[in-house]
Amino acid sequence: MDDIEFELLTSKWQVQHLKDTCWPTCLKNIFDDLATRTGSPELRIKMSTMHELCGYVKGVGCAIGTVTPSINSHLAKKRSPFRVFEKADRGNTLQMLKSIIEDEAASYPIVGVSPEYHTQQPVNLEGMILDHVLVVVAIEDGMVWFHDPYKPFAGHMSRAISFKNSLPDVRMLKYWDEGKETRWVMWVQRPAGPLDKYGIMGANHD
Repeated sequence: MDDIEFELLTSKWQVQHLKDTCWPTCLKNIFDDLATRTGSPELRIKMSTMHELCGYVKGVGCAIGTVTPSINSHLAKKRSPFRVFEKADRGNTLQMLKSIIEDEAASYPIVGVSPEYHTQQPVNLEGMILDHVLVVVAIEDGMVWFHDPYKPFAGHMSRAISFKNSLPDVRMLKYWDEGKETRWVMWVQRPAGPLDKYGIMGANHD
């Protein structure tokens, strides 16, 4: 992947407008993208509805531990074959993320990264020390490419231009490893059978 391919893929993806809405924004993007790729309109969820499903409260964030069952209940009511899965485990690897990315019946994965990740981006954190979530879109040539919905907070254009869309895999692995939930990952998939290759079936993010 290069900058041109990245922009073509993510040019219409949404960014967060509040500093604590990274999770529902990332979910909105991977759901919309998967809906387009698989011809599954039921996967298109309004941002306001996504906030409700995530239990989002302004200034507080999402209701950790309830997001996966809430969204899966919503999908079941729509008779969608897709489900949300998540796993936090030191055994998760970048190769696992790559396998999810390459699965045509799966969304791009969302990962949680430690607050130290923010030191890589030209943003004013204003004391924020929380984990952050990103959508990983490619892993190749020693680099991890990702969509970070936090970009609007890079401020004026010169800072936004220097906003990174990729980092060396070793560095990204460090941030992923040091998150509050070690190597947490979430994705959407239409199961064709047991998910043993990912080692999980719907764990909770808590």
